[in-house]
Amino acid sequence: MKLEFAIAVLMVSALPALAASDIWTAEMQEDEGGPVMTAWVDGTGAAGDAIPPAIRIMCFDEVSFRFDPGVVAGGDAMAPGDEADLLLKSDKAEITRHALYEDMDGALAVYVPRDDALISMLRAGTKVDIAVPARASFPIRTFTLKGSSAALATLFASCP
Repeated sequence: MKLEFAIAVLMVSALPALAASDIWTAEMQEDEGGPVMTAWVDGTGAAGDAIPPAIRIMCFDEVSFRFDPGVVAGGDAMAPGDEADLLLKSDKAEITRHALYEDMDGALAVYVPRDDALISMLRAGTKVDIAVPARASFPIRTFTLKGSSAALATLFASCP
């Protein structure tokens, strides 16, 4: 019985993580007000991270760009009301945007119009790196842009 259990544990631990995404996806996700169309991708975390970083984009009156830095092993935590500049670098552009930490989902939020340079950056190129320069303990997070243009098109087609 112990041998079968050990083999089952080894087989499950060898499976790839099903929740992570290495390509952008647009789908309905639960938000505090109910289901909302979301374009999202998981990023590359650091060794020891409990939760990978993620980008989530939703549209309301403005586009909500949400950067979740993940759970940083040994890093400092952010508190409600904290603010920080995000430095986003792709192979096509470099942009800085001021973000507010929103505790409900643990993300740094930036609200922009659909035609903002941040959205344009996410539609082109191969990857984007996001840094929080004021938080030296936060590692740079890398996200693929594979599928981002299609996911954003699906998102914006559903926007009010």
